[in-house]
Amino acid sequence: MPKTMFEKIWNLHLVHEQDGNSIIYIDRHLVHEVTSPQAFEGLRLAGRRVLHPEATFAVPDHNIPTVPFTTLRGTLLQYKAPSPPISILISELYQPCPLYV
Repeated sequence: MPKTMFEKIWNLHLVHEQDGNSIIYIDRHLVHEVTSPQAFEGLRLAGRRVLHPEATFAVPDHNIPTVPFTTLRGTLLQYKAPSPPISILISELYQPCPLYV
């Protein structure tokens, strides 16, 4: 029986399987501005490091406005800049990145 794409990808990343539990190798890590600062802090407190920083990509994609600001008449004025709290989240995402490279 042919395998699904999910099964093919899963099998390529399967490291160990026992009693219905699987350990898989994740070859790309995407981190974002919402919870990554807490994750970096957890790594720091545990004395751990990112095993493969070259496979980790920091992307501020959860709180960045993607729509332009327009007037009531529909005229494009400018793209909205992130609000100060969002700007802080973004800086907290990028600030620790060099520590783990």
